[in-house]
Amino acid sequence: MNIRKHWKKILLSSAALFWASCGGDSESTPTAGPCGDCGEFPSSSSEALPESSSEEVVSSSSKVASSSSEAISSSSMDMPYRLASDTTIACSAAMLSAGNGCLDPVEVVKVDSPEEIMRKLQENRSLTLEELSQLEDDLLGEPIDVPLYGVRPYTCVHHAMNFTYTCSDGKKYIVQEGNPAYVLKDSLLYTMEEYEAKFPKSSSSSEAVSSSSEEVGEPPSPLCQKSDFTNAQELQEKFQNDKDAIVDSVKTAEGDSLDEQKAKCLKSVYKASYLCSFSGYVAKTQTCDGESVVNPRYQAMLDSNRVYVERQIDMCLNPPE
Repeated sequence: MNIRKHWKKILLSSAALFWASCGGDSESTPTAGPCGDCGEFPSSSSEALPESSSEEVVSSSSKVASSSSEAISSSSMDMPYRLASDTTIACSAAMLSAGNGCLDPVEVVKVDSPEEIMRKLQENRSLTLEELSQLEDDLLGEPIDVPLYGVRPYTCVHHAMNFTYTCSDGKKYIVQEGNPAYVLKDSLLYTMEEYEAKFPKSSSSSEAVSSSSEEVGEPPSPLCQKSDFTNAQELQEKFQNDKDAIVDSVKTAEGDSLDEQKAKCLKSVYKASYLCSFSGYVAKTQTCDGESVVNPRYQAMLDSNRVYVERQIDMCLNPPE
């Protein structure tokens, strides 16, 4: 009997330990072991996600939206222009290069053509000699090499620029200053036809200018005109002929006293080509109150050429020791 009681006590002790390990007490926390997964699973998937995970998803979504808006903003900054005919087409601009034309920097004074300047000089009825001289400066045109002696050369302070606009329709549009096929106004790119249709020119201002130009006061005294125009090439021919005539006269004057070395030196005398470094015209004749003389500007060029030639001749006849 003692042995049976002993084994019964052992069995009861083992059963108590077993039920204790399986959480017989509902308030106890499951522990690892043969019944370590006895706890309940979450009833829904939302409960399965930690709160921080849900917040991260929202935050990530807002970052995507922010990134998208930044991309749109960046695109509008890179392509701030639009076609006037279709404002859904965006464009960006970049300067190409300087064109061949020359524009007045403020576009206040109209730059006349050489033909128009010559007409004004020939038909003058109101301009003073000083004003005629300013027209002659313009008529000389651009300097080819060096400034003319005693003459104010024409200078260009605003070269026409060419701009290109690359648009989202895959095309490029070029705006040329002074001769535009396209015009940019208020960030909209117009064709010239579209621009003139939307912004017609006011006829009243042009009529006022025309009326003002027709008003002529008392004629200046003396009243002068400039005529008989020549260009740089013709002037060079004149310089060459004058140089040859001067050298020939010196040879004749020297006669037999002209040795071989001096004669060879005289052959190397040059005309003053630098005085012909202009691209326009110069008047050869000036008429004041009906009396015609050689135009002082043209005469100054002839005199400068003569001085240039005579200095070389003097070096030939009187070489430094």
